[in-house]
Amino acid sequence: MKIKYLGHAGFSITTKNNTKILMDPWFNSAFLESWYPYPDNSSLICESRDADYIFLSHEHEDHCDIEFLKTTNAQIFIPKFRSDSFRVKLKANGISFLELEPRESILIEEIKLTFIIQSSPAWDDSAIAVECMVNDETFLNLNDLKPSVDDMHFMRDRFKKINLLAFQYSGASWHPMCNQEIDTEEKRNIILKKITNKFQHTIKLIDELTPESVLPSAGPPIFLNRKHLKFNNSKTGVFPYLDEYLAFYNQENKKSKIKLLQPGDDVGMGQSNSEILDEREKYANSNYIDLNWPQYDISIDQVIRYFSKEWVDIGSFKNLLNYSIIYEITDIDLRFKVNPKVQLIEKVNASTKGDLILSLPSYVFQRIINSITTWEEAFLSLHVTFNWNIPYNEYIITYHKYLHSDYLKDYLNNLAKTKSNETFEVEYEGKRLAVQRACPHAQGDLSRGEIIDGCIVCPSHGWRFNIKTGVCLDSPGRITIKEL
Repeated sequence: MKIKYLGHAGFSITTKNNTKILMDPWFNSAFLESWYPYPDNSSLICESRDADYIFLSHEHEDHCDIEFLKTTNAQIFIPKFRSDSFRVKLKANGISFLELEPRESILIEEIKLTFIIQSSPAWDDSAIAVECMVNDETFLNLNDLKPSVDDMHFMRDRFKKINLLAFQYSGASWHPMCNQEIDTEEKRNIILKKITNKFQHTIKLIDELTPESVLPSAGPPIFLNRKHLKFNNSKTGVFPYLDEYLAFYNQENKKSKIKLLQPGDDVGMGQSNSEILDEREKYANSNYIDLNWPQYDISIDQVIRYFSKEWVDIGSFKNLLNYSIIYEITDIDLRFKVNPKVQLIEKVNASTKGDLILSLPSYVFQRIINSITTWEEAFLSLHVTFNWNIPYNEYIITYHKYLHSDYLKDYLNNLAKTKSNETFEVEYEGKRLAVQRACPHAQGDLSRGEIIDGCIVCPSHGWRFNIKTGVCLDSPGRITIKEL
């Protein structure tokens, strides 16, 4: 098989009979015209349209390019997630598809493809394994998957030899860039911690999966909106440059060869490629755009109907939300306060205090309440800003992420389930400790984490747990830790 890199997390695979299979092709803007592919891969659009098959790992718009999918006659495969959201999104856009069960394989000529769906509830993501049955080569494309304990067990057992491992090294995030209440130095410290955690996570993946070669992919997008240009700078944005990752990788002195590719490059299975110069800032400043969105009149009655519907779904999750949230619709001077725990909504003025102030334009809010855009997509667009009057709290973000979805129940069940999961042993300050292995956030494997400043740091999303008490520093809750 021949593999070509399409940019970001996209790949094109050609069989010996010239059948073309694409994985996660992305060419058009994503997240409310905020993210754009970088480096520019528009020259590959035409040749990609004649694909025979397309495999999509998950619904994020930098992996599921709806506008491109509308222009191709390829047979589309997606993972069969527990939630309906991916299916609903594709059907709403008139796109036909077939679903594959978790870890189910399909054979296309000499190529076997398998979706490895995130086993942690409420996290729609998947890796795609590509096995060539002729020469016994395996390409494992992790995409954005953050493997749980069970996922790692499966991949190590299933793939005895991985020729090429591709993984996300940059991450999809809006925090802390859109937090308005913290100063530049604090933002920089948070950014460095997130980047370091992401980089270290990739090294642990390499150590456990032992691939011959690695390909850092799903890298940073470029921001062309004038007000977002500053996020193309790695000192102010949370998306690191590829040369930063290369420097980190070389310090780790890994045996796996590293590939650094441009869109259109043939991947190959054995060679390493030369260093790539990142010119995001220069490119962005010469190609910036201004968005001119329409203004919508939104009434407090619309707001009440939306949140009242929401409260039918959140159930006991409201017990984690003893906070008041002020929503500020910036272009129409509308402010309202919501307290999910007591299910109260009231219109307020600019002097009213809240634990969190969330600001966004009416165009974005209108799309949200009409179920066109999800809260998660709005957050990732960077068109929503936050002022926290309490410490940053992940449960508030989770609350928005799962509004009107059947995943909220799964998420709560997961919180309870992880308390009784298997443990691992660690020595700290001369004591042997039995530590809960699965992180309650997304079942990341805490045994693969680092102990930093007296905390176990989850390798998946960076949640910190006090090594003595188990208390989480990033959201309410704790893990189980017992002295042996």
